[in-house]
Amino acid sequence: MNERVEAVFENGVFLPQGPVSVRNGQRVALSIEPITAADDALGDVNDLLDVGFMESCRREAQARTKPAPPLEEVQMLTSAFQGTLADLISAERDER
Repeated sequence: MNERVEAVFENGVFLPQGPVSVRNGQRVALSIEPITAADDALGDVNDLLDVGFMESCRREAQARTKPAPPLEEVQMLTSAFQGTLADLISAERDER
């Protein structure tokens, strides 16, 4: 039986990152192969982020001449809506 199992080495112990078909106490031989960020699809979180949009938001926030409204004002304005904002946005999109 050969099985490829990804593991993390912590405090002198290999911790499997998924189920293994080895019974408790069974001796096995390990071959160590480091996983690079390129091998790990989620290793580079920047691949998951829309960095351009985040930078655009950052520039827009820095360019603001008027400070953001206080939380109490936002709560007062949004309390006038019936239901959730998500429901209102969905309804508005459905109308288009």
